[in-house]
Formats: sequence, C-alpha cells, structure tokens
Amino acid sequence: MAALAVIAILVIICFVLLSKYYSLSDLYEQLASERRTGSNGNKRSKFNLLVSGLATIQKAGAGSAAETAMREDFYQTVVDCACDLIDARCGSLMLIDYAKDELMIAAAKNIKNTMLLNTRIKPGEGVAGRAYMNGEVIFVAEPGNNRMYEGYKGTEDEQTPFIALPLKVKDRPFGVLNLHLASKDATITEYELKFLNIFVNAASSMLENINMYENVSSYYHDMVETLVRVIAANDRRKGKMAENAGRKAKRLAQELDLDEETQKNIEYAALLCNIGRLGVDSEILHKKGKLTPKEYEELKQHIYLSYQILAPIKYFVPVAQMVLYHQEWYNGTGYPDKLSGEHIPLGARIISVVNSWEAMVSEQPYRPALSYEQARLELEKGSSRQFDPVIVATFLKLEKAGWPERY
Repeated sequence: MAALAVIAILVIICFVLLSKYYSLSDLYEQLASERRTGSNGNKRSKFNLLVSGLATIQKAGAGSAAETAMREDFYQTVVDCACDLIDARCGSLMLIDYAKDELMIAAAKNIKNTMLLNTRIKPGEGVAGRAYMNGEVIFVAEPGNNRMYEGYKGTEDEQTPFIALPLKVKDRPFGVLNLHLASKDATITEYELKFLNIFVNAASSMLENINMYENVSSYYHDMVETLVRVIAANDRRKGKMAENAGRKAKRLAQELDLDEETQKNIEYAALLCNIGRLGVDSEILHKKGKLTPKEYEELKQHIYLSYQILAPIKYFVPVAQMVLYHQEWYNGTGYPDKLSGEHIPLGARIISVVNSWEAMVSEQPYRPALSYEQARLELEKGSSRQFDPVIVATFLKLEKAGWPERY
C-alpha cells in the first residue's frame, strides 16, 4: 500500500506538469482512441492514459459536489475512464445505500437498462458484494463457471473475465467498480492492475470528498431551518414571509440560469436576511405609526446584526454578503454603502425584490396587506429606481404564471 501511495503521488505530480503543456481532456480522448484501435499497447502509453484519466476525473469531480447533474456525470466519467484503461467492454460503479444496506448502480457502460434498474446486491453477495464486504479486489476468469457469480450473471455480453475493485477510504468501503474485459481470453497484466488500483484510489478520494460536502451541506441546511424557526417564534408573520421569500428567491435564481450553489445561497439569504431583527427593540418592530428618524436608524441596524450573525460561519460568507446589501437601491440611494446597479450583488438584488413584494402583500402593523394589483404597480414604480428592472420583469412574469414548481 505504501508503494501504491508513492506511485499515486508521482502520478498526480505528472498530470499537474502535463497540464501545463496539454489539454488533458483532448489527450485523454486521443489515448483512449489509440488504445481501442490497438495502436497503443505499451506500458508507457498505458501510463499516459492513466495520467490523463486521473486528470479527467479530477476535472469532472471538481464541480460535482455542488451540483447533482454534474455528480452523475462524474460517476459516468469514472466508469468510462476505467473501462478505457484496461479496454473493458462494459462496467459499472456501485455505491452503498446505507439505509437499505444494498449496493446500487450509480453509473454504467454497455449494460442494459433492465439490469441498471433491477440490480441490488447485499454486502457479501456475489462477486461485487464480496469485494465490498472484504475490501479486496476479486478477479474472476470465467464468470459463467464461478459459484460466486450465480444469480448475478446478467446478459451473455457479461460472461467475459470480470474484476471487482472496492472503493474505500481509510479501509472503509463504500462502493465497488466492476469491469468486464473485452473477450473471454483477455486478462489483466500486473501493471494494468497497479494502474487500476491507483485510479480507483483517486476516484475513491474524490467520491469521499463529494460525500463529505453533502454531509456538510445537509448540516448547514438544518442550521438554516433552525434559524428560520427562531425567526418564526419571535414573529410568526416574519417567519411565514421568510419561507415564501426563500422559495421565490430560489425560483427566480433558477429562471435566471444561476448555478445550483448560487441558487442555494440566494435561498438561504432570503430566509435569513431578517434574522438581525431579533436584536431590534420589539416596540419599534411592531409600532403602528410612522417611525421617528432615531427609530428608523435603529431598525436599519438589523442588516448589520444579520451580517454579524452569519459572516463568522465560513459556509455562510456568500449568504452574509447578500444579506448585508439587500437594502441597497438600484439608483444608489439605499444603504449601507450606497451601491448602485450591478455593483450590488445579484443575490442582494433578487432578495430586495422578493422581500419587498412579500412585505407589500402581507399585513403590517402600520397598514393592511396590499392587493396583487397594488403590489404590482408599486414594484413597477420602483423598477430602475429601487429595484433591478430585469429582476422585476422576471419576478412579475413568474408571479403572473403562478410560480410553477421548479425547486
């Protein structure tokens, strides 16, 4: 294992150096094509294919933690690169479903859809299940005559020599990479097995990072929900407004084709932008008459309080920035820094429109709720003055359409 770790480090150094001179995705396609046509069969070429394959999965995995669709692409890239590395005809990546204690196919190459839907393997069952449970590589030269393969034969195309490699981090398995060789008389050389192990170790580390991101993301999502409940406990009306604003802000971000990470940050900012009101005198918050200049200045402090609550948490830094600037006006007359136009963060501009709408259509201590038509006119009146005109137009389009589900 120590030797493999050293080799892995050297390989990573190699592909970092190669990346300075080549487009590694283009290099990978060239090498894979040569491998399939038989014009590239020596150890050096296989090493180059490993290097470029590692670079390819690193690139595919870089953004996959944040976006579900990209995560699925990453799974598929791992299977494709592994198949090309040993000229396998078909393969699959199986990940453990801890809740059901089953291995399920996350990505595959040249495997029928019925197999993808129906394959569920318990740890210890079949070749893949044993590789997972024992954390060891298993090679089966004749799947059709191997008792471990009974009940998991699949199609006739999968009766070629078969290898199952466990995906694990710190000796803890969490999945299996299964590969079928190109023909019944094919085999795996010693250096191919070493290269496969290096590749699987790299893929395992990337997958573990993705899983860690998901766990951290889930933790902070729970934290946001808790904070929203705190807001609602202090002021039920504000809690309901925050929930509505969060959904609409995310939907607006989707309509503007923003990435999933930004959508989530905008949703969180809309949910939490008023958390600083917990530090404002309740008499000011619930005053039925007009605020005095001194009271208004104290109310304005809520954005700083919100920022101070969120900014120390590294995960919420982008959210805190949006919260800090959601009271800026498009014409530069807002606060705290009198930013204008596109100098105001996009998320803050979205929240400004959504929050203002929710405030207008909700009952306030100093006035009844406005009608839809009254709120629409107020929003249009503020377009290009208080609000970003593009966001106003998009918001009203979605409002008119009834906000179809796309969360």
